[in-house]
Amino acid sequence: MYYVMSALIFLWTESDFYPGGGRGTIVDLEIQRDTVTGLPIVRASSIKGAIRSYIELKYGSDEAKKFFGSAEKSGRIIFSDGNILFFPVNEINNFFVYLTGYPVLENLSLLLNYAERKNPNTKDLMNILESIMRNRSSGTNRNYSSSDIDNSLLIFDGTEKIGCQYNEDLKKFVAWIKKWGSPKISNSLVPGYGYLLEHLVNKTILIHNDAHFRELVNRGLTRVVRIGIDYERKVVREGHLFTQELIPRYTVLYFGCFVAFKYKNIIDDFLCDLFPNKESIVLNFGGDESIGRGVIRMVLFET
Repeated sequence: MYYVMSALIFLWTESDFYPGGGRGTIVDLEIQRDTVTGLPIVRASSIKGAIRSYIELKYGSDEAKKFFGSAEKSGRIIFSDGNILFFPVNEINNFFVYLTGYPVLENLSLLLNYAERKNPNTKDLMNILESIMRNRSSGTNRNYSSSDIDNSLLIFDGTEKIGCQYNEDLKKFVAWIKKWGSPKISNSLVPGYGYLLEHLVNKTILIHNDAHFRELVNRGLTRVVRIGIDYERKVVREGHLFTQELIPRYTVLYFGCFVAFKYKNIIDDFLCDLFPNKESIVLNFGGDESIGRGVIRMVLFET
């Protein structure tokens, strides 16, 4: 069956979250990673599960089956994996800065090849990304910044120094995200997001070296100690003391929403159900909602 990408959806993390994973060696409960790049991802199955639960809870099981199918019938809506687009790391002079890398930008560019391109802003984004990739192929071995911030940043509490140079194409890219991919309600920015967008526009760094970008992202993940208490004995239950990785709040991710070509007529119903009035919505991903984790704001961009 042939599918076409009808929407690009951005995930703005409002709290740390665990996208799924498994047992690790250094960290007991690691997050899932792309087996090729080594970067954290959100599997399409996790995205589908969260969205299906939302549709089912709000509109009923019949509506969910119409889009996602059942044991007897395949679904008509599918999703790509969720990839990191902007990753926050602390910085001595700027509180925090956003990092991005060529692997995630190239993946976004490839994903857009499947877009319907009915929206002229899709083509604008593709052209910006193409220009950014040309900068890399020109042979300049530099990190780029989205503004004239200090060309020597001190991240991870000053333990690592990163040099960067202003780049106009990166500035255009973050400006596009601000305009078309930021959380809005009634055409106004969601309260509290002005601060994040100021960092995005003025304090985003494109890391030239792919391995360095991967190292910085994996180093910047939140790591916590989890325990389970035996309340009768007032001690930690056996096997319930462990460490866990989390994707930190303020991270921005993206994924594609695809519809089977022969069922294109249902995509409007689906997107209207998921994004009433095309406004951003909040879902919970990865569980742990009882302790405030996994709060994600989703933003729709129709391609």
